[in-house]
Amino acid sequence: VSKAANIPFTIHWGKNAHWEFPELATHMFGEKAQQWMDIRSSLLNEDTAKLFSNSFLETLNLHAFNIHADPNLTANLL
Repeated sequence: VSKAANIPFTIHWGKNAHWEFPELATHMFGEKAQQWMDIRSSLLNEDTAKLFSNSFLETLNLHAFNIHADPNLTANLL
């Protein structure tokens, strides 16, 4: 209902949540969803990102690997 009415919202990331809405993470978190994918892509290589992908990330469309992600995004984590 909130998504259809374009009302900003977030929900608990519990395993029992209903996630079958295309682009739900982008709807809830806007540019932060892309930022999360970019940071994930700079931390992992493409093969490792595939290894650590699952149906949850695919449903939320957060599984994509960005080959152009800045490798320095995670430099301060090392």
